[in-house]
Amino acid sequence: MDATDELPVPSQVILSDIYKTEKEILDTILNKNVYDMRIIPRQYNESTKTSGPVVVRTNSYIRGIQYIDTQTMTYKMQITFRLQWQDPRLKFDDLNGQIRYLVLNDMTRIWIPDVFFSNSLSTESHTDLVPNLLIRIYSNGNGPPLSIIV
Repeated sequence: MDATDELPVPSQVILSDIYKTEKEILDTILNKNVYDMRIIPRQYNESTKTSGPVVVRTNSYIRGIQYIDTQTMTYKMQITFRLQWQDPRLKFDDLNGQIRYLVLNDMTRIWIPDVFFSNSLSTESHTDLVPNLLIRIYSNGNGPPLSIIV
């Protein structure tokens, strides 16, 4: 063996395997023959044995207020707005806790709630190089928290 030949470090091999596994899981759960993003997820109620519309939880964080105009009764602020819901179609095996969550950068691959801010004069989304968007999919099918910075 030449001194320049390097053996893979065990942690690198394991990390490489996890990345490969994450890709395989995403390819499986987002397969267009299995997951249809046009269909709204349903939430099953175990006690009543019925299903209903998905519950979407929201939270927001005010990052800063740029100005408040008392004459026009307008203001401008920057917020972080998060959505969270459960989509049973996104459940996956977390390999006994080895995969905490999957990250998805393409929001066009999963169902996303239709969100709007009523009575707003205008909204802007940060899209400097890429949209400010983070989608995490947890093993129990919790679709994001989807964080959108507005």
